[in-house]
Formats: sequence, C-alpha cells, structure tokens
Amino acid sequence: MLFDIHCHILPAIDDGSKSMKETEKMFRMARKERIGTILATPHYSCEREPEFYKRCQNVYEEVCQMIQEKNLGIQLYLGNEIFYSSGVLEALKRGEALTLNHTKYVLVEFAPYVELLTIKKAVQELQMAGYFPILAHIERYECLKKESEVQNLVDMGAYIQVNASSLTGRLGIRVQWYLKKLMRHDLVHVVATDAHGSKKRRPMIQEAAGYINVKSVQVPDGITYHYEKSEVDGYCLNFSGQPTKAGIYPYQIQYEDELGCQYTYKTTWIIGDNNTLVASMGDSYLLYTKGNVYQASNPIEVAGGSGSYTFEIADNSDPGAYIDEDYYSDDTDEAARIGFRNSTPGNKTVYVKVTDTKDTAKTVVVKWQIHVKNTFRIICNVFDSTGGTYKQARSMMLYGKEPNNYRTKFYAEYDSSKEQWYADVIEGTYSVEMSGESASEVLEENCIITKADEKTFVLKNIYPVEITSADDLSGVFWYDEEGGSQIGRGSLLYLPKGTYYLIGKAINGMEVISQSISFQIVDSKVTVKAENLKKSNMLSGTITLDQAVQVSLKAGNSQIYNYYKFVPEESGTYAFYSESSYDTYGQLLGADYESLANNDDSGTNENFRIIYSCEAGKTYYIGIRAYDAYANGKNAELYVEKTDEDANTDDSE
Repeated sequence: MLFDIHCHILPAIDDGSKSMKETEKMFRMARKERIGTILATPHYSCEREPEFYKRCQNVYEEVCQMIQEKNLGIQLYLGNEIFYSSGVLEALKRGEALTLNHTKYVLVEFAPYVELLTIKKAVQELQMAGYFPILAHIERYECLKKESEVQNLVDMGAYIQVNASSLTGRLGIRVQWYLKKLMRHDLVHVVATDAHGSKKRRPMIQEAAGYINVKSVQVPDGITYHYEKSEVDGYCLNFSGQPTKAGIYPYQIQYEDELGCQYTYKTTWIIGDNNTLVASMGDSYLLYTKGNVYQASNPIEVAGGSGSYTFEIADNSDPGAYIDEDYYSDDTDEAARIGFRNSTPGNKTVYVKVTDTKDTAKTVVVKWQIHVKNTFRIICNVFDSTGGTYKQARSMMLYGKEPNNYRTKFYAEYDSSKEQWYADVIEGTYSVEMSGESASEVLEENCIITKADEKTFVLKNIYPVEITSADDLSGVFWYDEEGGSQIGRGSLLYLPKGTYYLIGKAINGMEVISQSISFQIVDSKVTVKAENLKKSNMLSGTITLDQAVQVSLKAGNSQIYNYYKFVPEESGTYAFYSESSYDTYGQLLGADYESLANNDDSGTNENFRIIYSCEAGKTYYIGIRAYDAYANGKNAELYVEKTDEDANTDDSE
C-alpha cells in the first residue's frame, strides 16, 4: 500500500475538506488509489490562534473514530504543513506547530516567489534545531526552476516533495518533464497528493506512479526477490528467504522508469539471528566554533535476538555521550538514538553496548566515530561599483566547491555597526553568493579560504540610486514600468547601468499612492527626485447580498485589490466568494481597513471563499485580486450571501 504524507483531509480545518462527509469520500478515493496510510497536514502559520493545534487534535480524533466506524481500512496520522517564518521554531518547541506524527520530520512550505536563500536558511535553522525538513511541492517555487538549485538543497540535507498531479501534467508539460528530470537524478524523495477535496485536488496518485523496470538487485546469500504486480499494491519488489549469515551488507538496486531514466538505490542489510546481535552506526562529522557546545545525534540499528534490547554507554566512551530518551515517543525497546555533547574539537569515540532483554548473555558493542573540525572566522566587505558599502544585502552564503563529509554550506551573519559580514568556516574553495533588495549575484566563483582573513567583494555593474521626495518613501515599492516587476523599495536602490522608468506604489488603507521617476545610470551614483504624486482609490463600489458584481482582476504581484463595501442589515455568518476561470485571492477588511480574513482556494476552481461572522450595521470591505499576474484584466464575479458554514479567519497559501 502507498503512503501519502501531504493531505488536507481533516474537515473544516483549513482550505481542504469542508465536511466529515467529504472526508469520507476522500478516504474512499484514496483507498481505490491503493493509499493505505495518510498523514493529515492542515496548514499552520504563526498567525494561527495558539489553540489551533488542539482543534486539529480534536478533529483528528473524530476522524479516526469515523474510520473505524465506517471500516475504511486507512491508517491516519497527524501533522502540519507549516508556512515557514521566524516564529516557527518556537511554535514547534511549544507544540503549537506539529511535526509529522511526532517525529523529527517537518513539512514546510513557502510563498511562490520566495528567494532561494530564504529556503536555505530555513533548512539550516530546522536542522540546527534537530529537525529533518521536507520541502512541500517544490515545483511551485520560482527560485527552484533549475536542477542545480534543488541539488544544493538536497546536499544540505533537505527532503524534496512534489505533488502527484504535477507529475501528471496539471501544471503543464514543462513542469512535468522538469520533475521527471529531478527524479532521474534522485532529487525527489516523496510524491504526495496534496489533496484538498473530493472534487478538485483529489487524493489521486496512481497515475503518477509510472512504471519501474528493475535491472539488477543485490541481496545477501539466502535471499531471493520477485518483481511483480499486485492487485492491492501495484508493482512491488518482494523479498523472501532466510539469510545464511549474520552481518552488515551494503547493496544496490538498479532500475529504470518508463522514460528509460536510470536509477541506483543504495541500501544496507543488517542481519542478525536468534543467537547473534548485529548493530551499526554511521560516522558523524561536525564543526566546532570556539566558545560553543556542539551536539550530535545518530540512530543505532540493531537486528537479532529477541528483538527487545537495552542500550548503555560503555565506560571507555568519550565524555558527553548519552542515550537520547526523548527521541522516540513510545518508549521503544527496539531501537535507540545516541546523543553526544562536547565543547572541544578532535576525534571522539563512543561505544554503545546493546543487550538482549530476554537473554542478557547476548550483547554487541557498537563503535560510533565522531569527527570534529575547528572553524575559523572570516570577515567579508561588500561594495557597490562606486566603492561604497552595499547597504541592502539581506543574506550571504558560502558554498563549498569540494565535497567532503563535513558541512560545506555556511551562512554569513551581518554586523550592522561595522557594515561587515562574518562567517565561521573551514578550509576550502567556495562560491560566495549574496542576495539583496535589488541585486543578487555570485560575488566570487572560486574563493580560496585557508585561514582567518578579511575578504573584499565588489558588485559588478551595481550602482546606488538615491531617491529624494517631500513624502515618506519607506513604504514605497518600485516597479519596472514596462514589465511590472518589483525591483526595490524605499529611498535607496541598487541597479545596473541603463535607462529606467519606474513607478513607485504605496498602500494606505484604500488609497494607492503612486510616483513615477526616470533616470539613467552611466558609471556613478545617481540622485533623482520623485515627483508627480498620484493618488487613487481601490474602492470600486458596493456589493449587495445575493447579487453578482462583475470585476476586472488586478495583477497578483502588485498587492492591489478591487474592494467593495458591504454593510449587512442582519448579524450572522456570511460567505464572500468569487466565481471565475482563474485563481483568485480574497481579503476582508474592517471599517478601519484592518485585515479580518484572507483566503486563496476554498472556493470552486481555485477561487477564494471567505466565511466570516458580521455584525449588522458595521462596514466591511471585501477585496479581490488575481493570484497570478497572467490573470490581470481577466473577469470574475464577486458574491456575498448568508451561510450556515463555520467562520474562518485565515488561510495560509
């Protein structure tokens, strides 16, 4: 049976299933797709109410009871799809954001136009906190349209999830073939449904499974295999037999898909018998920064004997080793994870004694090698093409060019008082990359670092543009007049040589403030005055109960809505929604333009649907925009009607 780790199947929690009846339909669909286990992953963001996890738990328990009563034959577990932000780690620590079934695996998502460095920083932060990040539906992120970018994340230790519907062409043939290419190079770890309902974005996965032709299989002596089609499980590689000798055996499986793409899967057989315990631990490679305490954690794999074991750290181990009792949630006696803390560099050795609980004469000692290397600090200065300090850098990353067992990706930190970046690294050759408000580029492709040093980098063809105005420009976003793409914000931009016609936009309540500027960059700093201030109102009219309003959609990337005023005559729960052939996004504001609710896909055909409890006589503003820029100028119908549905207040995209 198949395992679906990403599914919005809990009813009335987010933009997934709307009712228990629809949830039951989704389970029956999943069963036909030969899905036997589902992880329910309702959306979590730090804007959720603190008790959201309790609501998820309560609904989860109700659904589990329904599964038993209906005899649906599916195992359900609970987790979250987490929209990553600065508060996520604390939310995980408090238990308000959920890992996948109480493990260390965390399913995270980002905004479609997130920067690559933001994802990388999130991966590193999660790993440093002891989690294993799984990146949800990576085909949606504009920054991951190149194989090399995905490869960087996999090299960092991230797990990659793609949607089954994307593999079957829902997002177009280009995305389909791109994902096939990633799979050919072993850069996709999980295919999941990301199901949201029984009518659209359904729990369908079989079509994406494809055909696998096994070319060769290495197995221990005494083991045979059969590759065959099962009516229940589809195509399966089934192993049978009895190993002839206990031991640890690394082997490979080679196979190809229906496109002729070749794959190699590496596996390790750990074989024990009734009289012999066999255990294994891989080496760990860590970096040490002076003054810090480093921590390692590694599982120990055991086979043989009764299957029930005790674990203890041997006396001849380096100090700092311990049994990680908190790793497994069920007090298992079948496996263990070993931890190690210390504050000195060098090679460390930990010996773990494993004892059969039913026959204490059966023991095995496992050697765990921990290699710890010193880091040293380098200082980085970044200048624009005029020699001035580049003041809009957001992040800097150093990527190791030579593979080794130690970490080869390092984030630099910014010291605002000195306007310098610093990073604790090891010897090696690095690609130094920087992301800024208006400029992102490779500062040096082959930067050799051998010791503590100060490095200077100059941005090629990047010049400062200072914008002056009688008005406050801190909230102004600047767009290319031709393409409409955002190129910066505020009173300072950094741009290459050329001629520019820019439009600056700021939003104040319902009012859009626009300014236009034009200038030319030759080979020096440019100062330009912003004039011709224009003001326009996003309020397009009023909306009446049960009467459609025809709307020409605004571009999604501009954050500019068409708003319609609504004053209910009666208090009650109201549904605000759109009907169109396009992906819409809705926002509900109060009388003082405060945000009350947001939604993306809760309606039909990727239209928004907001359910909100309104008071009679109060003023509300319902806003609608296109989610994607391609729908700019397309038509939609906007509605408001009374409903018995439960109110929602937020929808993370």
